[in-house]
Amino acid sequence: MDTNSDMILKGLAVVVKAFRAKHPKYVFDKQTSSIYLLLLSDLPGEAVYAACLDHISKSPFFPGVSDIRERATEIMTQGSRRLTPHEAWAEVLRTFGEIGERRHDDPLVEKTVQSLGGWRVLGMSDNQVADRARFIESYNIFVEREKARVITLPIVNQVEAGDQPQQLVEREVRQLVDRLAV
Repeated sequence: MDTNSDMILKGLAVVVKAFRAKHPKYVFDKQTSSIYLLLLSDLPGEAVYAACLDHISKSPFFPGVSDIRERATEIMTQGSRRLTPHEAWAEVLRTFGEIGERRHDDPLVEKTVQSLGGWRVLGMSDNQVADRARFIESYNIFVEREKARVITLPIVNQVEAGDQPQQLVEREVRQLVDRLAV
C-alpha cells in the first residue's frame, strides 16, 4: 500500500476509534474500509487525515465519504489561498492599469472576466458598480463549480465531460465491484 493510502487509512482508524468509544458495537469491516479507501484515494492523504480529525472534533456522527471529501477539499483549497470575490475584483482593477495584453494568473479571475465580455469590454464600461456586482456574482459561481468539480469523483467528472466512452465506464465499475468483493 502506498503512503497516500496509509495516511487515508490512518485518518479512518482515528475516526473509527473515536466513534467506537461512544458506540462499542459499531463495526467498520474490511469491505467498508475498502469502499472508503477507494472513494477517497484520489485526494491527498494528508487532507483526508486532517478532514477525519476535524470531523471527529465537531460531530458526534460517523462521517460519510461525502463528509470527508467535502472537508478535505475545503482544507486543500484553503491551503491555496483562493481570492475572495472582492479581492479578485481589486485584482481586475489593478490589471486595467497595465499596458499590453491583459491576462490574470488566477484562472478563475480570467474565466470570470471572459464570461463578462473580456478585458476590453469591461475596460470600456462606464458602469463600474454594475460590473463589480456582475463580476462578484459570476466569480462566486465559478468558485462553487470548481469546488464541486474537486469534490466529485474523477470518473464522474470524466463521464460528465464526455471523456469516457460508456464501455470504459462499465468496465471500470465492474473492476471496482470485483475489487470490493475480495
